Amino acid sequence: MLTAKAQERDKIRGFDAGADDYLTKPFSAKELVARVKAVLRRARQPQAIPASTVACGRLVVDFARQSTVVDGKNVALTRTEYALLRQLALNPNRVVLHRDLLTAVGPSMATT
Repeated sequence: MLTAKAQERDKIRGFDAGADDYLTKPFSAKELVARVKAVLRRARQPQAIPASTVACGRLVVDFARQSTVVDGKNVALTRTEYALLRQLALNPNRVVLHRDLLTAVGPSMATT
């Protein structure tokens, strides 16, 4: 997003609207080129195909069956709970942003 609005609330609105980056005026051509290159680098990285199951200690998440097992026993999850767990399981050792979790659970949760 390229804009003259530099207040924090404007930046947050931009990111909430789906911006990958937010650049305020005035800016240098070198900074703009560096930011475009960074986005292109991220876009070229191959996306890993997730495993069909993820195990973490006593927890096993089976994506193919959309099931969750703890200590060998099935755990009933709501659709929202499963969507959140799936998003976290697919991003091990990474910080998952609030907006990404909201996107993962669907538009019905994005307004709450």
